[in-house]
Amino acid sequence: MGKPVQSPDLQGRVDISTVTLKDCAEVASWLRLADRMEVVAHGYEPLEGIWTAVMQSEQAYCVCYEGDPAFIFGVAEQENGSGYVWAVGTDDVNEFSVYFARESRKWISTLAEDFDFLWSYSYADNGLHHRWLEWCGFDHVDDVRLGPKDAPFKTYVRIP
Repeated sequence: MGKPVQSPDLQGRVDISTVTLKDCAEVASWLRLADRMEVVAHGYEPLEGIWTAVMQSEQAYCVCYEGDPAFIFGVAEQENGSGYVWAVGTDDVNEFSVYFARESRKWISTLAEDFDFLWSYSYADNGLHHRWLEWCGFDHVDDVRLGPKDAPFKTYVRIP
């Protein structure tokens, strides 16, 4: 686990830190099936895709549950002044889903502070990711095809 950035919550069971390669490897090993499919659709193996996203991000964080990495998310600056938001997780997020939902809006608002707007691609079959983006204030604006296999994705935008 990296450097803590938020106090532990849920009686010390959930904490947020900067991301390490070890965090990425653990999440990659237990990645939700839909997130794994999304990373592969972008043309990466899970660990390579997660670590690449972390390295390209201005901000990237790991949410741990009971000391184990459960969710990694971040934002990468784009040339047009926008921020590309990405996220992957394990099924452990289900163990703290109410806290996760409540805090997600705060995390996204914090990520948005340095950008004109936020946007994201989400694999068309990743319904949980779609609902999370919409919960965080994103709107579905387009359907596109991406990656080496021309896979279906949805485009989401969040304008402050």
